[in-house]
Amino acid sequence: MKGRDRGYTLEIEDENHLVTMFFSGRIDLHTMESLHSELETFWRDRHPEGIVADLSGIAYLDSAGAMVLLQLEERAKINSISFHFVNDREEFRGIMNLLDMEALHIPSVIPEGRRQRFFDLTGEAAQRV
Repeated sequence: MKGRDRGYTLEIEDENHLVTMFFSGRIDLHTMESLHSELETFWRDRHPEGIVADLSGIAYLDSAGAMVLLQLEERAKINSISFHFVNDREEFRGIMNLLDMEALHIPSVIPEGRRQRFFDLTGEAAQRV
């Protein structure tokens, strides 16, 4: 799997259901949608027992790219698949540590499909607390 002209490359080696993912290039806001799509294809087509994500080839990582990598880790753990980052640089780990993955799963205060006035929303939010 390669991010053709997308600024990154994802190469996957699978040996007896133990997968190594080699990321290289830029993993950022501009490439996250394409990378996320490739990872969805991976999850649909494969059922690994373990995943190693090798970050040694990443030239640039921003918070959007870090979120994609952390979602990969999270999905593996939810499915009881061992997961490890290797060759991650200290600055990458720092960016990943800034993201609060639990907060990303908090439901929206505004119910989907409903448009309400400010005071109605404030009242509903107060009731949830």
